[in-house]
Amino acid sequence: MLKRFLPVSWHYPLSEVKRALFGYWAYAQFGEDAILLELFKDKDNGRYVDVGAHHPYRYSNTYLLYKKGWYGVNIDPNPHTIALFNKARPGDKNICAGVGRAGMLTYYRFSDPAVNTFKKEEAKKWKRKSFLKFLGTTDIETKPLSGLIEGPIDLLTIDAEGMDLEVLQSYDWKYYPNVVVIEGDEPKHFLAQKGYLLHTVCGASNIFVRDTDNL
Repeated sequence: MLKRFLPVSWHYPLSEVKRALFGYWAYAQFGEDAILLELFKDKDNGRYVDVGAHHPYRYSNTYLLYKKGWYGVNIDPNPHTIALFNKARPGDKNICAGVGRAGMLTYYRFSDPAVNTFKKEEAKKWKRKSFLKFLGTTDIETKPLSGLIEGPIDLLTIDAEGMDLEVLQSYDWKYYPNVVVIEGDEPKHFLAQKGYLLHTVCGASNIFVRDTDNL
């Protein structure tokens, strides 16, 4: 609750204090990274793709894996976010882009960039929150996920604030990630058709694993 009344720049230092005092070591918003670390406990050098990456540490589903020796691609339409990734996680490839069908979309920006969105309906919801300030809009080019990444993926994590299904649909599925982390109910049927089973629900996130027994 305290974070609502503090500048966003204070959120990560506050989390570090919490870890030091209480031994809390997960970085993801709902502890997703602790589950991912267990799922991939026998894999030391995997590859992830993080769409809507937001921040190299704060709410990051991939930072614990990065610390373990993994590497990957972080994608976000916010240039400030990508600058942070380039500084904090130089071992990754960091791309400033919107993801979805090729075209141009309006990007709604807020004082907490974690809720920035291309969805007008999502923006309306966040505009009603007293602890957030609406900063305006920017027109941003969106590109299909398949055009931004290549090669096998162990983990695909998506937090696209209402565009999660569009991101999945923009991937060519030439390679199938072992695990997919994504928000919302819309992607569930799509992933089931691709051979994924729901493994865990963590807050707003759903963690899916590939059903290799039925391939």
